[in-house]
Amino acid sequence: MKLYVDSNVFISLIREEVSVNRTLFDEALSFFERIQERKDTIVISELVFDEIQRICFNSKEELLEKFLKLDIPVEEVKNETTLLREVKESKIHYPDCINANTAIKTKCDYLVTFNTKDYICINNKITILQPRDY
Repeated sequence: MKLYVDSNVFISLIREEVSVNRTLFDEALSFFERIQERKDTIVISELVFDEIQRICFNSKEELLEKFLKLDIPVEEVKNETTLLREVKESKIHYPDCINANTAIKTKCDYLVTFNTKDYICINNKITILQPRDY
């Protein structure tokens, strides 16, 4: 399977984030362990790499090295900025539009994010999951 992973999942893992009523780090860690076990492929766009670098100061190369060590296949893709009509009309936040559009156009099975509500209006185009639901 191909999984487009939103930057918030990577960021929670890198920063070992804990929210008020749940540990996002633990959910992200378990998610990546399941990917490793199932031998699924993570799809990462330029936008996600840029957001991770801006927030966590981890370079693209550092992130790819971590996944190589974990034996998790990674597919790097360019941002798909020619928005599908359904995504464009969904009125979701522009970076989320790019994520959704990229996931759909690269034929991912799922878009994985902690912020599923951000993508609710396009869940008829791609399945949106939280890391714990994978």
